[in-house]
Amino acid sequence: MRQAMNEYDESRYYAKSDNITLGMFLDIWVEECLKPSNKSNGTYMVYQGAAGRLKKMPLARQKMRTITVEDLQKFWDSLCFGTAGQKKGEPVIPPNTSYMRTYRAVLTSVCRFAVYPKKLLPNNLMDYIQYRSSRQPADIFSEGAEKNILATITHRQYLQLIDLLKSTAAR
Repeated sequence: MRQAMNEYDESRYYAKSDNITLGMFLDIWVEECLKPSNKSNGTYMVYQGAAGRLKKMPLARQKMRTITVEDLQKFWDSLCFGTAGQKKGEPVIPPNTSYMRTYRAVLTSVCRFAVYPKKLLPNNLMDYIQYRSSRQPADIFSEGAEKNILATITHRQYLQLIDLLKSTAAR
């Protein structure tokens, strides 16, 4: 009986798993993971909406088994910088914090679901994604960096400040 159940479980879904794209898997995630969860109606609607918008992205056409950390990082960077549109330079998702948290939560949950129980990915690829907020790297060693250094106070000024704060606190 156990062997028959295992064979059924394995052939039921995994035989077709090579052709599943991220967009198709988002639908499966909504049906099998998100709907039965104990999330509030508001959270459910936000996550479902995010999944629907993610399905319109170019990454959604890629097969689940071929997605790499590099693919997700490139996609995540395009979300962060607002260039994730279908057309070049047309942002689909405004790069703000609430959107980014929602998309990170959805993608992390989708990848976790793809690892277990679906066994489509070896591990949760979203664990390795870095959130980048700016395209311009900070160059602290450039010639103009000295202009941005804040003036510091001397030790004598520090002691005067401490005395002033103590006297103000004593009042």
